Amino acid sequence: MTTYKRCDESVHKMALGLLEEFSDSYEPLITTRAQVDFVFAYASHDKQGFTKAPALTHHGIRAPGQTRVLPLKDRAMGRGDAEVTLDHDWWADAPDEQRLAVLDHELHHLVVDKTAAGEVKTDDLQRPLLKLRKHDTQVGWFKIIAARHGPASQERMQAASLMDEGGQYFFPGFTEEQQKLEYVKEPSSVKTATEKFVRGIKKSLGPGGSVTISVPHSSIKPVTITGGAAA
Repeated sequence: MTTYKRCDESVHKMALGLLEEFSDSYEPLITTRAQVDFVFAYASHDKQGFTKAPALTHHGIRAPGQTRVLPLKDRAMGRGDAEVTLDHDWWADAPDEQRLAVLDHELHHLVVDKTAAGEVKTDDLQRPLLKLRKHDTQVGWFKIIAARHGPASQERMQAASLMDEGGQYFFPGFTEEQQKLEYVKEPSSVKTATEKFVRGIKKSLGPGGSVTISVPHSSIKPVTITGGAAA
């Protein structure tokens, strides 16, 4: 059974540092003095010390963090306006740069709700009402479906769309120049560009990640790229 404990002061300081560093983005949270509670979630372990199940999951997949807006009753009892829960096992092993990235991700979910006129909405306690911002990109893929149905599968269609619309953010190893090479160079050059592309994607995905990608209007066969050290 998952257990919980309030995060130590270091997590609060890290969050405050993010609010200050990215104050333009977090200005509504800062000016309304929205309060966020930070909680560690602890997974249960068996007698041998192995984790029985992840402390936090999203659609059955382990998640390093989760964010929710707290209900009025909790706020009336002295809680914050929102709560960020962190997987303590993940947090304990993660380097600071990954901790910062996850914490920034969770805080970015929080949006101050406003009227059509731009006024901040408040609850019965005169505290700011918050809502959750959805992800820019949310996908659920099966490798076997991409393999079976190729370009007709949502997996491949979404992968192509993701590469077109956000490749420079999610797969920085895949540059615009490399994209151009895929289409305009001779076959031998295309192969070279593809190899560079694969190395960049492997590095970007990291261990455990994978994606199946095809190049439209090309003779290049679809390829499933698994994250890890570039070959």
